[in-house]
Amino acid sequence: MSAHMTVRAHAELVRTGKVIGGARPPLVGVPHVSRPGDGVVEMCVLVHCGDRPRVLALRLERRGTRWLCTDVETTP
Repeated sequence: MSAHMTVRAHAELVRTGKVIGGARPPLVGVPHVSRPGDGVVEMCVLVHCGDRPRVLALRLERRGTRWLCTDVETTP
């Protein structure tokens, strides 16, 4: 996946994986998607894992003919 992400977004995804870790695989809800501009998609999803659910947010930007994940955030 790192080929489809900026270095900063990939580092945040790795950090998020450590926060979200649990005994079972995460259960992901339906994503909420918005398009704030041409060639930009932002989405958030509720992820059930471990002892409490968390929100995961992603920003994708079109770079030529491909999409690149430029930002990843999660609740603490």
